Amino acid sequence: MAASSSPDEPSRSVFLGVDVGTGSARAGLFDEKGKLLGLSSSPIQIWKDGACVEQSSTDIWLAVCAAVKAACSKAKVAPTEVQGLGFAATCSL
Repeated sequence: MAASSSPDEPSRSVFLGVDVGTGSARAGLFDEKGKLLGLSSSPIQIWKDGACVEQSSTDIWLAVCAAVKAACSKAKVAPTEVQGLGFAATCSL
């Protein structure tokens, strides 16, 4: 007989990937076999003044949070199921 998991143990292992680009933050959730369970993107504001381009670190972080929350909701993934995180960013946070 297989052992059942306790209420504190996740029922499955899910992995979260976050990619922060110039114009958006993207989050994807994957199962152990690499199957995409949920994906979401959130825009990042850019301010341009001539040759100067600016972004807000707060806006970037809020976009990451929004993308992750939306991806989790779409995939019906509980926070306790996320067993690993990969993070890539073209900007500095």
